[in-house]
Amino acid sequence: MKKQQQQQPKENNNRLPNKDILTLEPKTEQDIIDKTVSELGIDLQNNSDLNILPPESQDLTNEELDKMVEDPDVNTLERDIGNNPTIMDTLKHPEDLGRLTIQDIKNIGEERAARRYELILNLANADTLKLHLNMGIRNNKEIWVEKEFWFKSFDQNERLRLATLEARYNSLKIRQGVLLNKTYNQLTDQDNDFMITSPFTLNAAYFRFQEYEFKLKFGMTYDEYTRVSSTELDLAREIYEEHIKNIPSYKARRSNFSSRGGAGTILNQLSG
Repeated sequence: MKKQQQQQPKENNNRLPNKDILTLEPKTEQDIIDKTVSELGIDLQNNSDLNILPPESQDLTNEELDKMVEDPDVNTLERDIGNNPTIMDTLKHPEDLGRLTIQDIKNIGEERAARRYELILNLANADTLKLHLNMGIRNNKEIWVEKEFWFKSFDQNERLRLATLEARYNSLKIRQGVLLNKTYNQLTDQDNDFMITSPFTLNAAYFRFQEYEFKLKFGMTYDEYTRVSSTELDLAREIYEEHIKNIPSYKARRSNFSSRGGAGTILNQLSG
């Protein structure tokens, strides 16, 4: 008696590799992955979407910079090249920082880490966060725009897309690590090609993940994301994570010690 043959599903290049350690139920997990990668436009099989360099943001022309600097509604800063503004420049009352003693923050760690955490707490205790966008050079001075971004929430579908981009980046790192532990004779031609391009591919995958992350968390456009310094972006991520820890019912109490727009909270009053 012949065994009944199961109908094979149509080939999908975006389906994850069939490994013993990875089992997906048809029409459930695999369908979710297929839909998500399609929405994101990513190629899980060949990572071809990572072979395209992202477009660069172009500096504004002198005429555009002049118009922007003269606009009273745009807060611009002129700094010598290399003297970049920092997130500290957005605080209305920077003197509020540094009032904590090591005893007050002994559970956080060393004083240097504590000062950073205090800055994060102050900036997270507001509805918006101000960051600096590098717009170009005018009269041998860099022009920076201080822009305010709202802390945004996102839905489960957006969370899934973000997690998919992060998982793809992590899986590429795992593959690179596995291949690094093989001898040259054990590598296939495909492995060799991957190892040659993997540093670029990993960077591109992380760029895509982080670009989408800041779009969800702050509503940043691609152009805004590319103009903010990496230092401020890294700090903004920590500030966002601290911000979402706030308990809404405590907001009225918090308003007694802080004001909107980046003004600092005197933390020893809250803990007293």
